[in-house]
Amino acid sequence: MNAALLTTEGRKRYFVEHDLAGLLRGDLKARYEAYRIGREWGWLSSDEIRGWENLPKIEGGGEYLSPLNMAVLGQREQEEGE
Repeated sequence: MNAALLTTEGRKRYFVEHDLAGLLRGDLKARYEAYRIGREWGWLSSDEIRGWENLPKIEGGGEYLSPLNMAVLGQREQEEGE
């Protein structure tokens, strides 16, 4: 598509993205439930989830939560040491 739709100059600035992942994932409710579980159990970050939804990263989005009280991973250990 890039070669057929864009000029040589246009290919330097733009690209065509055709993401088929949206066709393979579940409906909105199923995806958000899976994201919630991954986020609450600490194995998904906000930025990972946002990346799958084709959204930009956010400040602090690379942090993982710990399941007990949803604190930032390692934060409880720092607070206990103080």
